[in-house]
Amino acid sequence: MSQCVLTPSALNAKADLWYLPQSKAGCDAIIAEFRQHESKLHVLINNSGVTWGGQFDDFPEEKGWDNVFAVNVKSIFYSASFSLVPS
Repeated sequence: MSQCVLTPSALNAKADLWYLPQSKAGCDAIIAEFRQHESKLHVLINNSGVTWGGQFDDFPEEKGWDNVFAVNVKSIFYSASFSLVPS
């Protein structure tokens, strides 16, 4: 099997890679947990994207824009910034 198949399988066996924190505290907790098991981060795949699931001109502020911004922008920024800071 190729490394492109084996590596994700090995990583998925170690952790739930589908969890996406939406706050600074959530990202900090993930990085702290990672640092308990590993000393160095070699690759960060930082990809997310959600929508509110409705028309552009008709969405609830809290469940719409705030959630979209938290997932699509804040989680990417926080996880990248915390993972780059030396432990």
